Amino acid sequence: MTHQPVFDPTKLFSYTVRTTKEGVQHGPLRVFRAMATPADSFGRNGDVAIVDDTAEEDRRQAIDRVPETVQYCQKIPLVITPGTFTIDDGTTVFTITISGLDDVIDQINLANIPGFRAFLRDRGQIVLHGIPVTIADGTSDWPSVSGVAGLTAGGEIPVNTGAWFCFATGGVAVEDEGTLVGQFSTLNFIGGSVVASDGGAGTVDITISGGTLTDAYDAITADSGSSAASGSSTLSIIGASGGIIETTAADGAPDSLTIGTVNDLEFTTINGQVVLTYEDPTRASKRLSMAEQPMMWSENKLNHNDWLRIADANDADSSYIADLDGTVVMATGHCENTGADAKDIHLYINGVDNGSVGTLSGGTNVTFITTTLNLDVSQGDRLRLRAVGAGTGDIQDTVVKVTLKWRG
Repeated sequence: MTHQPVFDPTKLFSYTVRTTKEGVQHGPLRVFRAMATPADSFGRNGDVAIVDDTAEEDRRQAIDRVPETVQYCQKIPLVITPGTFTIDDGTTVFTITISGLDDVIDQINLANIPGFRAFLRDRGQIVLHGIPVTIADGTSDWPSVSGVAGLTAGGEIPVNTGAWFCFATGGVAVEDEGTLVGQFSTLNFIGGSVVASDGGAGTVDITISGGTLTDAYDAITADSGSSAASGSSTLSIIGASGGIIETTAADGAPDSLTIGTVNDLEFTTINGQVVLTYEDPTRASKRLSMAEQPMMWSENKLNHNDWLRIADANDADSSYIADLDGTVVMATGHCENTGADAKDIHLYINGVDNGSVGTLSGGTNVTFITTTLNLDVSQGDRLRLRAVGAGTGDIQDTVVKVTLKWRG
C-alpha cells in the first residue's frame, strides 16, 4: 500500500506575523509604527501611527526590550470653512471656490492661473508651485488655517492638510494651568455651569462658573462687621457702604480682598428733583451732583466795592438764583490789566459777604483758580460778586466764573 505524505503546516508556515517599522496599507489607509509622533507633513489624513520607542529596532532586539513610550496617533484633517479665497498674481485677482480640503488642488488648477499650479505630494501635502502670488482669506479661511500667504519669490511651497494627534494610554491627560493632574477615562463635573471650547493645538478649554466656591477668605481689613467668609458663592461685606471690591487669587492660598475708596454713585432727590450724586471726601463727604452749574460775571472797570455785572444787566441787585440746594466748589478769574492795584472778588449770598473766592493782582493778564471752595447755598438764594480792595485805583476788563454743584 502506498502512503501519502502527511502535510505538516508547522514546518512550512509561521503562525506569527512580525513587523518592525514596515507599514500595513489598506487601500488609501496606512498603519505604521514609529519611534515618535510623525511630522504634520508626513502621511495622509486618516493614517494611523502606533508610536513606541522600539519601532526602529530589529525583531530580536525589540523582543528583548520593554517599550517605555506608547501612543496611538491619527492624522486629523484641518477644520476649514468652505467658501472662497483669492490668489493675486500681481495682475489679476483670481477667486477660488472650495467646498472642503479635497477641492483645493482641482479648483486652483481649474482657475488657469498663468505659471501657477497645485499638486499632491506624499499622499497628503498640497504643493503650490510657480510664480510669486499672494493668497488671502475670503469667505473661506483655508489660507490662514493652513498658514499659507503665498509665494514671495516663486518656486514652490508645501501646505499641510492635517495634523497628528495622539491619544495617550490610560485616558485623557488632565492639566491644571499647565500642571499635569493625571490621566483619566472619565471627567465628572459637579455643580456649576460648564462651557467647553476649542483652545487650539489639540486642547479643549473648559470654563466652570457658578456652583459652590471652595476658596476661603482671610480676615477682611476695614470691615466693621463679619470679618471672615468661606465656602460661599456670595461674599457679604457688612459695615462697608459700597465702593470697589477686588480679589487677588493665589494657588494654594486664600484669596486676598481689598475694599477701595467709597465714592458710590446714587440718585438723590433734591428739592423734588432726581439728581445723580456722589460723596465728596474733600468736602466732609457732602453728597454733590455730578453735574455742575457755571455762573459768569464780567466788568470793564472795577473800583473798590464795585459789583460785577451779569451779561448786560446794570443794576447792583442783579443776581443768580440757586435752582436747588447747592455748594459753591470752584471759581476762576481773569483780568486784562490790574495796573498797580489788586482786588479780591467776594461772593455775596442774599446780601451777606461770604469772603473772597480769588484775588486779581500783578499787572497784565492775571488769573486766579480756586478749587477748594465749600460754600453752601439754598434753593432760591441770590448770588452776587463784588470787588474789594484798598486804594482808589481800578482794574480793567475782568471776567469771573463761579461753579456750583447741587447738594443732597
